[in-house]
Amino acid sequence: MIGSVAADDLESKFDLNVFPNPANDFLILDLQLEETADVRVSLHSVLGQKVVEFSEINGRQSEGKHSVSLSLNGKGISDGLYFLIVQVGEEQKSVKVNVVR
Repeated sequence: MIGSVAADDLESKFDLNVFPNPANDFLILDLQLEETADVRVSLHSVLGQKVVEFSEINGRQSEGKHSVSLSLNGKGISDGLYFLIVQVGEEQKSVKVNVVR
């Protein structure tokens, strides 16, 4: 069939939760992976510029639940609205994050 998509193709390979929001000094990222995958997490400005990559979680991660604290201190992050971009394999999700100092 032309234009059809299997239901399995629509299912996400991961779930995430980010808190607190608004944030001050740190973010907690709860990440549930359905399978082992390469993970990249970065913070971007509203203009799309990458502000920081978080080495705390970046790299190959095993399936299951991961909870990590992402420090916002000492990275030149000022007050404002940002997007936390979480990429697992080829799939990407973004979460709006408000930083209030």
